[in-house]
Parts: sequence; structure tokens; C-alpha cells
Amino acid sequence: MKKSISPWIIYTNLFLISCMATACEDVPRRDYEDFKARTQSLRPDYGVETMQEQSSVLADLRGMWLLNARLSAGIDLGLRVRISSEEWPESLAESETHTFKAEIWLERQDPNTEAPIVIADPPPVLQADGSFTLTANPLVLDPETLNVTTAVEAIVDLESFTKSGDDFCGVATGSVTVPLTLDLQGSTFAAQRDDEGTLTLDDVATRCQDDDNSEAGTEAGSEAGTEAGNDEPTRPELPVLAREGSAPADLSGHWLVNVKLPAPVPLKLWASLIYTAPNEAMPVEGAEGGLIDGTLRRETDPIDAEPLIRFSSKVSSEGTFEVWMPNFVLDGAIRVEGDLLIGGVILPAGSADGSLIWCGEAAGEARSPLMLDLAGTSLYALPWIPGSPAPSEFPNACPNND
Repeated sequence: MKKSISPWIIYTNLFLISCMATACEDVPRRDYEDFKARTQSLRPDYGVETMQEQSSVLADLRGMWLLNARLSAGIDLGLRVRISSEEWPESLAESETHTFKAEIWLERQDPNTEAPIVIADPPPVLQADGSFTLTANPLVLDPETLNVTTAVEAIVDLESFTKSGDDFCGVATGSVTVPLTLDLQGSTFAAQRDDEGTLTLDDVATRCQDDDNSEAGTEAGSEAGTEAGNDEPTRPELPVLAREGSAPADLSGHWLVNVKLPAPVPLKLWASLIYTAPNEAMPVEGAEGGLIDGTLRRETDPIDAEPLIRFSSKVSSEGTFEVWMPNFVLDGAIRVEGDLLIGGVILPAGSADGSLIWCGEAAGEARSPLMLDLAGTSLYALPWIPGSPAPSEFPNACPNND
């Protein structure tokens, strides 16, 4: 399972304001409902009708399982599940059921030495046709699991269909509850028996393999997304960033970028830049201050991690530059899609101690897994040694232009 993650959503630490029900509204829920309404046509439906069309058989499921889930919030999640029961029915009458126990671990954990992160509650009930529901409440994914700065909590119902004694699958419902509210409609999963602990997530599908509706839904969603993506996104406008003291300078090296989004969202990125000074013999229009080439990674990424984004930009004679990234896609534990424009200004003596920094603003929008207008985003970058702690006092916007 990949452990990297999208910088725009899972790093969120949105806080609900406590107040009387008659005096305030649930803003994250309102924003999400608005997003759902606008993107309904792009999402395949894995609802109750699809579940009812799934075939299921009665089989002995006791043992260890490796489960691979693709949640609609963009989270790829691997779990280990131990199903246990003193007895297991060979058959059940239509009105009969059988209750069993299900313990759940993260895929990276060792069930032989570590306690489960959650025990399915209420206890799963096996139906006569072999179907059952695993309820993980709460399912807590710690920062290490998703390589982020805050824990993610969810309530997940795994509506399961038994395909054989070695295979079950189904759809997941529920919601992410922390750090913001996301409906998990459209999530799928599959599980394979792994009593010996030899399987990896690459060996396990993320959906029922005989679900024609799921496959059709995926294709329809992809076609709709492709069609919607044919229109070139409109490049947003940024204010003029040039100011007294801004000028071209050699930005070659590593920079820690503290980003302030238009919501209480902690985000730090790591930029690696190479600066090329202007060549008077080969002038480039708009690059009177030189050129920069760069990559972006997360603060927590190792030095050999694949960059999230590669970019190039012209530097003006006043030390400003812009990086336009339309239709960018960041794959990982969270898949993020959107359009982003970053505007920077170089301040050779901009820090409190008079050293080189760059800072700026950003605009655009994230479209998936949550609609978020990025207008009003600000950022501040200072030289950094990858892997070292971030400074305790770290601005997230350009210094006042006094």
C-alpha cells in the first residue's frame, strides 16, 4: 500500500466551532454536500441496488484475511482481519443467522504481536446467503499510516459478500469524521484468505471481480471525468507580488515551504530548486531575472522520494515568478485532482535576520476528493536541510511591506 498522500486534503485539521444549534451551521458538512451535488454525475453508484445484485455463498470464513479497500474519499487502505467463532454453520435456513467475531489491524501491523485497532461492533451477523457486515467504529488511521500530520478517523461498514472460503468482497459505506466530514459512498473492497501471512496488497483486488455494474460504473465515471477534463482550466489571476527589495537571486537548494490555505489546514512542502541566471547572449522574454526548475515533495518525504510535481518558471527582472499546474493529479493514499497557480517573489534580505527567502500567494481549486477554492492561499519559504525539524517559529505569508 502506498503511504504517501495528497497534500491538500489529508493534512487538514478542520475544527468545528462549538455553538448553539440555532446559532451556527455545520460548514464542512454544507461544503461537502455542495461538492456532492456538483459532482454527482462523475461518481459511479455502488448503492443498495448494486449490493442486492451481488451473489454470495455460505462458506467457513474463520482465519486471517488481507483486505484491500479503495475508499471514495481517495484513501487506499489495507487491513488485516481475523474472523473467529467456536463453530461455523454448514448451512442456515432463510431466517437463521450466525454471529461471529472480527478483529481488524492495519496492513502493516503484525496480528501476532500487536493489538487490533478495532473489533467489529456490533458483532458481525452471517446471513443464510453468506453475506455479512463488518462495522469498524471508529477506524483510526494514525499519521504514520498515511504519512501525514494528523490522524484520520472514520466510521466504516464493510457490506460483504462471500464468494468462496478464500474470497469475500463488497462495498463500504459510512464517513470520514475527523479531520472533516466525507461520505464514503462509492467505496469498494476485496479480501483474500491469508492464514500464512504471505500475501501483499498487490495480490488483492479492490472490488468484486464479477461485479459488472461496478466495472461499468468505473468506465462511465472515467469517461465522464475525461470528457470534463477536456476543457482547459481557466488560469486564475494573482495580485502583483513585486515589492520594494524584491529582486532575482540564486534559489538553488532545498526550501521548506509553509502554506496557509483558506481554512485551518497545516501544510508544509519541500521544494528543490535549480536557478539559471539570465544569459545576455540568449535572452528569454519574461525571464530577465533568470529561470528556475524545481520539484515539490512533502516535508515528511525521504530524500529519494519521487517528486509530487516537477515544474519550470521564468523569473522576472523584479524577482517574481509563477508556476501554473492545470489538471494536476497527485497519486498516493489520497488521490488529489485540481488546478493550482503558485506565485512567488524573491526577497534577498526578506527574513528577520536579513537573509534570503521567497514567499507568495496561490490560487486555483482542488476538485477531488473535496472541492476547495484555493484563492487567498499564502506561503513562505526558507532554506532547509531535508529531514531536519521545521523551525518552531515559521511564517506562512510574506512579511509586511513596510
